[in-house]
Amino acid sequence: MKADLAVKGREIDTLRTVPFSARSARQALVDKRKLEAIDQIWAALKVMRQGKSTTALLAVIKWDAVADLTEKDGNAREMFKTMLDSAKITELFNHNAHAAMPYVSPIAAALFSAYATVITFTQAQLVVLQTGLGKNALSSPDAVYKVLSAALPDWSEYINKVGAFGFAQVLDELEKRLLAELQRNIEGRGDDEAQVTIAAGILELVRDAERKMSERKVPAQFSQ
Repeated sequence: MKADLAVKGREIDTLRTVPFSARSARQALVDKRKLEAIDQIWAALKVMRQGKSTTALLAVIKWDAVADLTEKDGNAREMFKTMLDSAKITELFNHNAHAAMPYVSPIAAALFSAYATVITFTQAQLVVLQTGLGKNALSSPDAVYKVLSAALPDWSEYINKVGAFGFAQVLDELEKRLLAELQRNIEGRGDDEAQVTIAAGILELVRDAERKMSERKVPAQFSQ
């Protein structure tokens, strides 16, 4: 009888251990995927970072006047084609960030999306200048300002004051905060309920900015 009970006990222990082992294996796979996602997000930012030179250049021009000029003047269009290689624009969006989004914290996803929104908008501006589509081919940057003010609320006054002129500095700050958030992800620290709500608000504004850009005449491949 005691021998039978011992056997039964071992069988029960085995049955308990198998699901636990399976759960542990699944969790290990999820943890591995999360680390891969962090690498993908940071690699994507490094790819998009190459668009900062365009952002810095376009920040100092008078957009309406220059867009009107390139609409009428082929030489002006050629100047922008010479200064900034349009063939490299699509390379800025050749990354795997979208697949990584579910595996990083909502705030990390939101900060990256805010960064991408600025790069997308300024690259779209470049396309307008190089093709002569005219200023009305692109929505105003107001939706982008809203994204940035939500992502960096302590920078909101600065963003609203200087507008696109401050995009380069804002990108630097977003990059710094994204790096800090990804480090928190590596340490296993997630977002609390308040942060999840904030991230959802930022992402909704990102989607609104994307919709406004897609409604205009700029080619679709230059949106995220």
